[in-house]
Amino acid sequence: MMKSSFMQLLLAIVCLENFQLISTTSITHLVTQQDRFKRATCNSSEFKCKNNQCISKHLQCDGRADCNDKSDETAALCSNLVGFRCPGYAFQCAYGACVDGHAKCNKVQDCVDNSDETLDECNNADVTTKSPTTSARPPSSYCLSNQFKCNSGQCIAKYLLCDGKLDCNDGSDETSAICKDIPCGNVFYRCSYGACVRSDAKCDGIKDCKDGSDETPGLCGNRQPPISPVKDGCKVPPPLPGGQFISGDCALSDTSPSCIAQTDAMLPVGAELSLRCIEGYSLNGITNVISCGASRRWNPAVLPSCKRTCKPLVSPNLLIECTLTEVINGRRSTKNVPCDEPMFEGTKAVVKCPSYFKQREDSVLICLKSGQWDGELIECTPLCGYRDQSLTPTIINGKNASQVDYPWHVGIYWIEPQPDGSLKYEYKCGGSLISPSSVLTAAHCGFNDQLSEWTPAADMVIALGKQKLTWEKNDEDRTQRFSVLEFLKPSEYAGRDGLYSWDVAIIVLSNPVKLTLYVFPVCLNFLPNRFGNSAVGKVPGWGSTGTADTSENLLYAEIPHMNTNQCRSMLSNEEKRFLTFDKFCGGYSRPGPQTRKGDSGGGLIYKDGRTNFVVGIVSTTVSKPNFWVSFYTNVSYHSDWIQANMK
Repeated sequence: MMKSSFMQLLLAIVCLENFQLISTTSITHLVTQQDRFKRATCNSSEFKCKNNQCISKHLQCDGRADCNDKSDETAALCSNLVGFRCPGYAFQCAYGACVDGHAKCNKVQDCVDNSDETLDECNNADVTTKSPTTSARPPSSYCLSNQFKCNSGQCIAKYLLCDGKLDCNDGSDETSAICKDIPCGNVFYRCSYGACVRSDAKCDGIKDCKDGSDETPGLCGNRQPPISPVKDGCKVPPPLPGGQFISGDCALSDTSPSCIAQTDAMLPVGAELSLRCIEGYSLNGITNVISCGASRRWNPAVLPSCKRTCKPLVSPNLLIECTLTEVINGRRSTKNVPCDEPMFEGTKAVVKCPSYFKQREDSVLICLKSGQWDGELIECTPLCGYRDQSLTPTIINGKNASQVDYPWHVGIYWIEPQPDGSLKYEYKCGGSLISPSSVLTAAHCGFNDQLSEWTPAADMVIALGKQKLTWEKNDEDRTQRFSVLEFLKPSEYAGRDGLYSWDVAIIVLSNPVKLTLYVFPVCLNFLPNRFGNSAVGKVPGWGSTGTADTSENLLYAEIPHMNTNQCRSMLSNEEKRFLTFDKFCGGYSRPGPQTRKGDSGGGLIYKDGRTNFVVGIVSTTVSKPNFWVSFYTNVSYHSDWIQANMK
């Protein structure tokens, strides 16, 4: 491999180290030297020497003077070249250029200033070869540590092993025994005997593998005969950082090697190329299409480019405003830009917590040149258990509930296919929103008694912000509906066989809710002694009204706490069995409001100051002519399980 070939590969890989690679086609062709000539101006892909000579930008600081006046290999240029650094396996000349790492102390001047041969360690180097390339050296019993010894005794650079080309004069560097275990990586194609060649070398009409396995009919099929090369037109520009030029007759999304324009290939007048930016970059310009004009120059004269971008800022529970300030015709101009799209360097994002979240100082993020934000999105903690309006007095004997009274109450519906192919949404249970993505309910709300099996999460849906029970009825723009991602229940739950102990579950929503006046989480009560035995709670629900199984309007019932001993004294021995270790009683020793069918899973809410807490989950009810009590799953008892499973 000639020196220029190494620098081409080196520059291609340097580009990869400085810019993220996401596609195996990002390295398509090695950079080749452009013709040198003098003119008044150079295009954007060229470097202008001090003597007005134009050379490819990729030839700067490569150790060799490509400008006749050597102005491309100076310390002033190479020590300060923005975005350029030598990778670990290269050698950096004293003035800043990068050359082959094997060039050090090889008796060949690879740096313009010869700093690769003037090191102290070079005085002790045992070097007898002219160059670490394919130049033959006399057979010897000794090769350097960075060289491979051919069977013939010839020494070649180790990086020439298994590259598809015969570098040893006896071909011993391209054998299955040597190459079969060499890793290739995603950006290379493995030849049948193990060598690694460029991924775009496959089926390009050129045998890049020693055995031609990259061009076999079985791999490539029937290809059209090669098109005669174009002798007059425009040369394909070199690859740009973060982008690649695509042939005009290919879709921008087509990543096949045949669609990637080959650097320095000549295209006829009228040909078009499209610039495709890889992930993490966006088009910096009005158009991504260039065309070869009659003057044999690409139009527009200033080629489009790909510019580093910061990732979009999206959060369902944050207020984000993004602005970009630019200098246009000498004047500063600030404009709003979409926050949900990639953003350029200098974009400022002001992030705030919306209403219904605990407020903190606003956060300001800046998009850096590296394509990274200078900080992280703030986390806003949602308030819980708070409602802005008082109860509006207008469950058997229940009272009408305003939509803003219980913004945490949800309806759980099962999807049931009908004989005519339609879907019926049948109300099953209530629940309590405890976070933007989690609903607390009873475990038995997920069990199908008719089929004696658990209902799949995919067959459940959730509605919030509803006053009316019927699924199809909207409450203006207040109702939010979600599918169910998961139905989580304790492994200890065993239904009736387990006396309905561990009757607690968490429904994980498909997406977080949008917190509003009508959709808002309730606080969790994890303190066993927060409320005394005389406390009175409220249970919202669409349960039985006494004349029907369910109520079309949301109701609530006031439920006093009942002393456990008093409760047990009112129960039969069979009924006492269901008052398990993790439950408490609520109800009346006389006729009164009660929770019934349809109220299961709903929350028993106690109030502490202005904050509402869910203390219990409606589990089972005992109703007698002269009294009724309900058993509530104690939220504080299951605090560890709830905290471990809520999202």
